[in-house]
Amino acid sequence: MFTNIFKILGLVCVAVVVAISLYMHWLVNKKAGQAAESVGNFVVRGSAVRMILVILAAVFLVASELI
Repeated sequence: MFTNIFKILGLVCVAVVVAISLYMHWLVNKKAGQAAESVGNFVVRGSAVRMILVILAAVFLVASELI
């Protein structure tokens, strides 16, 4: 029962990381040369969120295998 929940949560985290990465790539390409500081701040915050989500995904996927 819990293994399915942890596996689903891990896969959701991975999907969100991919979506954030694609959005950041699109935003940086669209705003190249314009408002570089605000885009830079968004990229820094987005990178921190991606790092946390990758760690959570790893924890959930490992937990789904251990339980």
